[in-house]
Amino acid sequence: MQFDVATVTAGDYSVEIKIPKDAYNEWAKEFEAKYDETSHSRALVLKKQLKIEIEAIVKQERMRQDVHLKQHGTKGAENTHKKNDDLGFSK
Repeated sequence: MQFDVATVTAGDYSVEIKIPKDAYNEWAKEFEAKYDETSHSRALVLKKQLKIEIEAIVKQERMRQDVHLKQHGTKGAENTHKKNDDLGFSK
């Protein structure tokens, strides 16, 4: 079997997020109070909410790292952070 690493993309990877049952149940109650399940997919709403929250966490961490680099210098290394748009969620 041969691999062509030149064609490996971010879409070739996936991440599994384990959500504790009690956290999901709490979210589900909020979903049911806010949305009509006939017009909103529970899975799609959860995916969109997770995307927003994860992007915010990543942005905050990148900003923290940027401050650290400015305070301590990069010692020749360049800041290679990518924009949050590079985060992708499969459909």
